[in-house]
Amino acid sequence: MPVLWRYLICSYLSLFFLCVAGFITTLLLLCLQEMTHLAGSGSTVTDLFLFVLCQISYLLPITFPLAALIAAFLVMYRLSETRELIALRSAGVTMRTIRCPLLLVASLLTLINYVTTNEVTPRARRCMETLGYDAVTSNPLLLLTKAKKPKPKKIYASTTLFPEKTATDTVIALSESATGRLALITADTLHVRDRELTGKGVACISYTKKEGEPEGGFDHLLIENQESMSTSVDAFIAGICPKRRIVPHEHMATHQPFAPLIRTAFRKGGDIAMTRRTRFECFRRLFFACITYVSTYAGAVYGVQTGHVRGTQGLLSTILFTIITLSSSVMAKSLHATPYRALICYLFPFGFLLFSLFYKNLKRS
Repeated sequence: MPVLWRYLICSYLSLFFLCVAGFITTLLLLCLQEMTHLAGSGSTVTDLFLFVLCQISYLLPITFPLAALIAAFLVMYRLSETRELIALRSAGVTMRTIRCPLLLVASLLTLINYVTTNEVTPRARRCMETLGYDAVTSNPLLLLTKAKKPKPKKIYASTTLFPEKTATDTVIALSESATGRLALITADTLHVRDRELTGKGVACISYTKKEGEPEGGFDHLLIENQESMSTSVDAFIAGICPKRRIVPHEHMATHQPFAPLIRTAFRKGGDIAMTRRTRFECFRRLFFACITYVSTYAGAVYGVQTGHVRGTQGLLSTILFTIITLSSSVMAKSLHATPYRALICYLFPFGFLLFSLFYKNLKRS
């Protein structure tokens, strides 16, 4: 391998892994609350370590393109800023030869990101769901911490959770499907032990008249105060969680590997909604795989432009390319019901790069 290739590859990979480590560390800090709840449910160190690994595999497809863009930009900017690029061009080395090692490494990173997106991430999703279900089964009070926002036909809860499977100052408001009214439950202390939920200072206000029933000449408002109570964990989970249909993992687009996902997406005569979801998932995974290579090429082009011209045009182009890439991903996700419109959104970064290259060549000529 030529010395120039070794120098460029080492510089690129060192910056790339540094950016990946920084992005993953920052994003993991945002998941610190979930890890705290998982630790408070009595999970082992192995479960916590497995949860962190699943989160990392879930974040890698997002961090790879950004890290590739920044690494390629800084490598080529440093070459241009220190006049090393001019010396190489004077020695007869073409820009294609200089970019070649970066693009070869980017091809390898694209392949790794493709495998991660299509094979590792779906299994990580299933593993995280399993860990979450086990945590809730062990400590159902975690359900109360996930009900902060009031939503129709769901619950609103406010509580202070402690690691010893204890909650204090709990307020639960939930909708009863039989009566169509709200029920309010307050408790001074809730504690889980041996698959049993015990409470102290429990008060309940509910409405007992069902829809369509006659009044009966009496008040249907039920007010109950208990100094202490106990119930099974399964009964508490059944009362808090809304009844919903459980979809197997093999029928969920985000949990399937790529090969069965392709077969489901383009199978004739299948469910229309399922087909659209799987097609969108195929486009999403291909986008995150290919954008790593494109980001490296864009970073190399804009880095040379910034260092050579000594202006802000290349830097602004890099920032704009990053914004367009992130915005396209968000816009496409909102259009998951129409996969081909989402595909058009995913093509925006590629179109922007082609337009900037065409404008650069037109301006040069």
